[in-house]
Amino acid sequence: MKSLATTAEPYEIKLINMPFAAEHLPSLALTQIRSVLRREFGARVRVEICYLNLDVSRRIGAIYHEIEDSMEHLHTGLGDWLFRKSAFPDADDNVDEYFRRCYPRRTPEVQSLRARILPLRAELDAILEELLDQHRLHEADLVGFTSIFIQNMASLAMARKIKARAPHVVTVMGGPNCEYPMGAVLVEEAPQIDFAFSGPGLKSFAGFVRNLLDGEQEACHRIHGVISRDNLGAFVPEEDKLLLADDLVRSGAFFPSKRVKRLDLVTDAARAASGPACRAPRLQQVGEELPLDYDVELDYDDYLDAFERNRPPHAEKATLLVETSRGCWWGERSHCTFCGLNDLTLGYRAMAADQAVQQFERLFRYADRASRLMAVDVIIPKSFLDDMLPRLKTPDTMEIFYEAKSDLTEENVAAMAQARVLTIQPGVEALATSTLKLIKKGSTVFQNIMLLKRCVMYGIFPAWNLLLGIPRSDEEMYRRYAAIIPLFSHLPPPSDALQVRFDRFSPYFTNAEEYGLRLAPMEHYAMIYPFGPSKLRDMAYFFRDENFEAPYFVHLAQWFTMIKDLVATWRDRWPEKDPEGRAELYAARRGDELVIHDSRSGRAVEHVIAPSTWSVLLSFDKPAPLERAAAEVRRALPDVDMDREMEFLVNKGLLFQEGERYLSLVLPGRAPLRPEEDLRRGWGSVSQQSELRTVITL
Repeated sequence: MKSLATTAEPYEIKLINMPFAAEHLPSLALTQIRSVLRREFGARVRVEICYLNLDVSRRIGAIYHEIEDSMEHLHTGLGDWLFRKSAFPDADDNVDEYFRRCYPRRTPEVQSLRARILPLRAELDAILEELLDQHRLHEADLVGFTSIFIQNMASLAMARKIKARAPHVVTVMGGPNCEYPMGAVLVEEAPQIDFAFSGPGLKSFAGFVRNLLDGEQEACHRIHGVISRDNLGAFVPEEDKLLLADDLVRSGAFFPSKRVKRLDLVTDAARAASGPACRAPRLQQVGEELPLDYDVELDYDDYLDAFERNRPPHAEKATLLVETSRGCWWGERSHCTFCGLNDLTLGYRAMAADQAVQQFERLFRYADRASRLMAVDVIIPKSFLDDMLPRLKTPDTMEIFYEAKSDLTEENVAAMAQARVLTIQPGVEALATSTLKLIKKGSTVFQNIMLLKRCVMYGIFPAWNLLLGIPRSDEEMYRRYAAIIPLFSHLPPPSDALQVRFDRFSPYFTNAEEYGLRLAPMEHYAMIYPFGPSKLRDMAYFFRDENFEAPYFVHLAQWFTMIKDLVATWRDRWPEKDPEGRAELYAARRGDELVIHDSRSGRAVEHVIAPSTWSVLLSFDKPAPLERAAAEVRRALPDVDMDREMEFLVNKGLLFQEGERYLSLVLPGRAPLRPEEDLRRGWGSVSQQSELRTVITL
């Protein structure tokens, strides 16, 4: 390792974003790290971010996006497998076995994929050599790779080439793929990587660089969350990983979930060195963390320059990333069963509203070069809906993305629309309250439906998936879905119907026996990594259940195709590129008449309804049992025939029922089709509802 303790030369650091990172997204992690290093060390370091993913994309063309954007290719590890021979030249060439196990159906599409992929794989080694020279990576003192999803093998391949050319270069990896124990396997099995950073890296990486600058190389092995071959035995074992040192928690270094108990049980002996062969004291599995109020300025100029050089004509503009909170305020109360967030970093912490506004305002300067700001927050801070979003003056050419919970009120959704938070990921996941309870979402199907209605009303797109194959679910869930999905075709559909995935760190993984699961790494890991079974299990992030006789699995096999087809039909009734062709269900005035327009079936019909019918429908604007709604209606219309009105509304599919409660599916007016003028002012739902409500008094 090079030390600058006795030289004035700047320490050269190259931070690398390898394939198959998304082309339209910069690396927030590398951008934050560069900002921290420049602030901490100034002229002592020279830090450059190299977007090799964009270089590779330009060289290989459209197939890059096909690999990067496909859920199927994610679950077959195709992007990683392509770099297997470059990363581990001595590994078996397993082309036939890989395609047999990961793409078992011999369809024309699979044959075409294989025919296109194999020549590309043969070119990758030369492309890496070319990029090594182009970016002069071998001349750096320290090279850091960020890795999430399908970036591991490309990073290992480039690291091997750097070490072959310049063995003295320090090579490190960080990101979600390096969380312990995955990072420990990488360091142990891949000699081209010197260190892996597990968990937050802004503080640990800066401390690591400081040690190198000060000539304290040995201290690099004694940093929490920094894994090397010399300190593998020093980390708190898996069975004790929740026993965090109390002093570190109090200092703000770690943010475990509030559900993590017994913080006082780590003794002095547990903190002591684990043996003479280990250079480090007892180490925690995740790195210490900088506080959120540390001012990390995000400079995306270099990314945008590279993106625009490589962007095809007429392609969409870039999406830039921002962070305003960490952890999950719901998850620290109730960890959703399928969520792969580590308990050690699940504890919730949010920026002050003033600082969050400042973060966004700084990024608005990119409005002519980027179309979206995507918050990487697991969930939007509740307080932001009232004290941050109303202060944003988002440019008309830009929109914002946030993840949220589905219990948003109409006022919350209106605030989002006004701030141009026009895409959200609300965690809908299911269309039955019993299923939502199984996965511990803390929401109801009524909340989900009301949110989808509000999103239509305010021109917000909710991104969500319908999860199937949920452990402990029964066949009744599928029967119910088959009956109710056609009722929702006027609401934003899920992106897809997907079998629930079992991710590392999720309750399904940590409590597999409790759920009757026999989890094994997904098939592709053995085809990518030339490691033994125990190492593969520690390396894997995605798992599959091998308990094929489990009742939930049998039900999934019987119903999956039908539900997936129903969702596909739903999506067909909600075309993204032809808003005029969407299914609709809304109330409108036609002269002196009130009508309900319904085109959910593909054929538009209009029901002329009486004021009494509209009054009954309005009583179910929020979920209510029949008795309560009837009492409300009869205060204004004592002679109303509730049985007749309910029969009409139910038979026409205008009400949704679960248990004893009903909810109106009808929108109180025709929603905007996302023209800019409607988005800027928001949809006038309040005024339209007010106008329509007057009908019941006529």
